[in-house]
Amino acid sequence: MLPRIINHCFEVKDAQGHSLQGKVKLNEVVKDFVRKPIEDQPDVFKMLHHIISRRILSL
Repeated sequence: MLPRIINHCFEVKDAQGHSLQGKVKLNEVVKDFVRKPIEDQPDVFKMLHHIISRRILSL
């Protein structure tokens, strides 16, 4: 599910301005997410984090 969200909602470019695709794109977005505290994340990520956390806690 996360790869679909990232591919649909994020545009990621390398240092030369070329668009990243596939696993490279996914890895760059995820690295950016884990570097920042949840308070500094985009609202969409906060909602996704909340949904996933609730799901994990309900298992």
